[in-house]
Amino acid sequence: MVQRFRIYKCAALMGIRKLRVGKIEDENDMVLFPEYYRQMARDPLALEKCRSCKLLPLCAGGCAAKAYFKNGSYYTGECMMTEDYLKSWVMDYVKYYHNLDALNK
Repeated sequence: MVQRFRIYKCAALMGIRKLRVGKIEDENDMVLFPEYYRQMARDPLALEKCRSCKLLPLCAGGCAAKAYFKNGSYYTGECMMTEDYLKSWVMDYVKYYHNLDALNK
């Protein structure tokens, strides 16, 4: 079989062969690698740093790729959100999708 496509869970991991999660072969057969299960097993509730954070439902423990590159493990929290950032993001979302400029007054 000739490998047609490599599968990565995230664009930040693309091109790093050991971090690919699978491949698509001839006849469109998808083969998942053990790396898929390692990446998918990340549970933000198991991350000590994240467990009590009120932003956890929105950030899900932060970027797993960033945690991997910084700490060598997917199983660490990597904060990317602050309350101010989140408020700004929500306001932009509401303005864009609901055209509610009145919220800024």
